[in-house]
Amino acid sequence: MDAADGDANSNREVIETVTKRIGFGEIVLRPDQGFLLNGKKMKLNGVCEHHDLGALGSAFHKEALRRRFLILKEMGVNAIRTAHNMPAKELMELADEMGMLVVSEAYDMWEDQKRLMITRDFLRIGLLSMFMLFRLSFSF
Repeated sequence: MDAADGDANSNREVIETVTKRIGFGEIVLRPDQGFLLNGKKMKLNGVCEHHDLGALGSAFHKEALRRRFLILKEMGVNAIRTAHNMPAKELMELADEMGMLVVSEAYDMWEDQKRLMITRDFLRIGLLSMFMLFRLSFSF
């Protein structure tokens, strides 16, 4: 609870501050105009990115990913499809910061083999997890 809302802290000092970048936008798909972002026609120039950073491995490294995003933007890329796994929260934050759109896979077969049938519950849980994690991100 915020100190301004009357928590148990009688000194009214702030105990914790959380800053979160959020984004709002309008996405429209029209047969005659295509993809519109905030009223402007836009072509998605995307690439498929797996979660690893090549020789750096799978551990998330923000500055390495920032460098990769800069190189991709120089190539004209404005959208990234994450492959097979939900992206790291930091990837989404960096995408918001750098103006990259993200097409995120809601789920993969994390626990079950691909030959098993996907159930509605599996889809619901996967989608709910993704929306809860990225609900404030404009890139998503």
